[in-house]
Amino acid sequence: MKSVIRHAFIALSVFSLGLGFTSCKTSRNATEATAVSTETMVKTKRNEAAKYVEQIEKAYPKASHLTAKTKMQIKYGSKDLSVSGNLKMKRDEAIQLSLRVLGFEVGRVEFTPAGVLVLDRINSQYFRATYNDVSYLKASGLDFNALQSLFWNELFAPNDQSKKKKDERFDVNVQRNKIQLKLADAPKLDYDFTIDMADSRIKTVKVTPKNTSRTDELLWNYSQFESFGEGTFPTQMNCKAQMGKHKGEVTFILSKINQDSDWNAQSEIPSKYKEKSIESIVKLLLSL
Repeated sequence: MKSVIRHAFIALSVFSLGLGFTSCKTSRNATEATAVSTETMVKTKRNEAAKYVEQIEKAYPKASHLTAKTKMQIKYGSKDLSVSGNLKMKRDEAIQLSLRVLGFEVGRVEFTPAGVLVLDRINSQYFRATYNDVSYLKASGLDFNALQSLFWNELFAPNDQSKKKKDERFDVNVQRNKIQLKLADAPKLDYDFTIDMADSRIKTVKVTPKNTSRTDELLWNYSQFESFGEGTFPTQMNCKAQMGKHKGEVTFILSKINQDSDWNAQSEIPSKYKEKSIESIVKLLLSL
């Protein structure tokens, strides 16, 4: 049992850390016509993107809090574990993932605008880091806003703190019953969102590097939507991540979803807990 708890907690921690001229007059007229045509096309695409972004945002649940029981299927390397826990979210404040065994919390991962906190209840220690401390997150522009959007099943645009004019950053492609929005202006990664035309809900988010020689990928799938907060919310989320030779997968199966707000969004660190660095986490993972 100790081994199962240890590996499950470490796997959850991995997840947290877890892209020619004929004449001057003719030439000028042709150039002007091309410029007008291009401008019109860009404006049309922006209007189309704005329409779909607005449509998708209207489908978001009208809720600022979410709590749920969750079963997590965690795969990392040769490990395949099933554990239970809780998911708690306060919009713009915190995302908390709690791992429980026999009713007791053995580990917690907390995302806030300030950074990431991991509490190891078994060994009485904790890890804390800002998003800039993790080079991959810093380079790709993935911060609390992006992670929050992934958990809330919402659109996001990295490095867009105000969340304004996202529609100007997306390319749109409509195919049958699907809407595909691609954010291609991020410097290192491409972000692809696949939306179901029928309900305007995001079904898949795919993040891949622009450098096609790399096989890194983040794939987040949503399914089994149920009524929640005057809208719908996915009760199943599957996250697959690959970085180099390392692969991990976490499936969340949610139940008893409600809008409970009576919980502390800032975890307290017991005074007896010892702080460990990000380097310590990496060494611990590499020692497995």
